Amino acid sequence: MYLLVPIFLSSPLLKLIPTNPAALSLPTSLSLRPSPGRGLGVFALSPVPAFEEVGRYVGELICAAENERRYKGGGWRSRLWRLGRRLRGETVTGDYVYSIEPDLLVDGEDTARSGWTRYLNHSGEPNLAAKSLTQDMYGEPKVWFYALRDIDVGEELTFSYGSKYWDENDDVL
Repeated sequence: MYLLVPIFLSSPLLKLIPTNPAALSLPTSLSLRPSPGRGLGVFALSPVPAFEEVGRYVGELICAAENERRYKGGGWRSRLWRLGRRLRGETVTGDYVYSIEPDLLVDGEDTARSGWTRYLNHSGEPNLAAKSLTQDMYGEPKVWFYALRDIDVGEELTFSYGSKYWDENDDVL
């Protein structure tokens, strides 16, 4: 018996695309693939009309003190937390934290608890905008992205991370 494997399944590019829950939550109208100079990015496979909601930013809700402890703090608790993340193959950068208000943040770094919007890249000329509410009609915090203009097939979906995201030495695109 022979197992026939299509050539594309053995492609080195296939190894670049994650198969975690966040990546697998991507709608069929979008594609996750390498973005030049940025790692992975989200690209439109069908047109996106202006002002249409494209997705929500989800993850673990944390306070500012927890964010500080996880990503900037020392101590045995934060070291143990980071070790646990690394053992599961998760990153510990703090780059996926979205601040709804000063003491209410969404941590989208854990791919088991986040969604595909964690792969949206920054642009100085974004085609998406983020909106957030501390409470939606169900009493829950909500962060979502909508199209600022019509987005064509093949375009990368991007938003502005805001000036507070960047360090003074960063080369912002």
